[in-house]
Amino acid sequence: MSKYCPKCGTKNDENATFCRKCGYNFGLRKKKEEMKKDDTNLPHSRMTRRQANNNGKKRIGILICLLVLIVFMGVLLYNQSTSNKKVSSGSSSSTTATNYNKLSNKEKQNVQFEFNLQENKDADAPDPVYNINMKIKNNTDKKISFNEGKLTYNLEGCEGYKANSKKSETIVIEPKETKTVKNIFKNIDEQVTVGGAVINYDGKQLLQANFSNSSQSAGTNDEDQSNSDDTTDSTDNNDDTTDQQDNSNESKSNSSETGDSSKAAAIQKLEYARPNYPIDEMEAIRIPAGGWLFKEPAGHMPRREYFVYDDSLEVHTLDIMPND
Repeated sequence: MSKYCPKCGTKNDENATFCRKCGYNFGLRKKKEEMKKDDTNLPHSRMTRRQANNNGKKRIGILICLLVLIVFMGVLLYNQSTSNKKVSSGSSSSTTATNYNKLSNKEKQNVQFEFNLQENKDADAPDPVYNINMKIKNNTDKKISFNEGKLTYNLEGCEGYKANSKKSETIVIEPKETKTVKNIFKNIDEQVTVGGAVINYDGKQLLQANFSNSSQSAGTNDEDQSNSDDTTDSTDNNDDTTDQQDNSNESKSNSSETGDSSKAAAIQKLEYARPNYPIDEMEAIRIPAGGWLFKEPAGHMPRREYFVYDDSLEVHTLDIMPND
């Protein structure tokens, strides 16, 4: 076979290295063709490497996104599960607890209340004042709720004196559980703790208490407990009732004996206290324990009531609500 010179067109042998006429170097041409062929394949190899690198980065990005999604879904499910547990526990506690007022009379007999006095030595008062603690024992098979803010302390035979509970929370007592609430009433004057007192819950009488001293406690004496089988409690309640009747009769006797002179002496003591309202316009109420309660008219601000006892020169002042 023959080959032609690309420069002059002369025919040469197949294996000739140079053109026999013009001397063209056929080896140089072959080398240039091979280099041109290599240059043609070079971009393809570079593109292949770039695509490989890009595909690897895409895979890594997809894996990272999947991991983030898995973690996010896990946190979301955990929070939802925790929230459902709180809601279920809250709803179960609210539905299972029965308010004390909704108990039957028989069930109320199995809920025992006990109140005791504790002197408040930190109070800034001229005479001793006491705080009253409450203990509730739930002998029923139900979980019961009790609103502390619905308790009131009334002096028996004296409609003008009422102390409201200083607490406002609702407590829950489990079956067979006993709970104690300290300072349910605060700064009760010593004179008010002597003699009969009535503790009401939500406007209804809860028990009658007779605190003769700070160590004595008053237990449950509900009207519906007359059918109770506890003979000792029944006897104690009868004794308390007898004492209260004796005190009431004694106070009536003292009231009839002293009459206007006792009231005049009380007014004279009150004048030394210099009240903010004219005494002759106040309501005067005889206290069974021996003394007088003077109450400023409703709507007056600030409104006060004054306790004047027969056997004391002190006048005890108490701030009350405008419409109490």
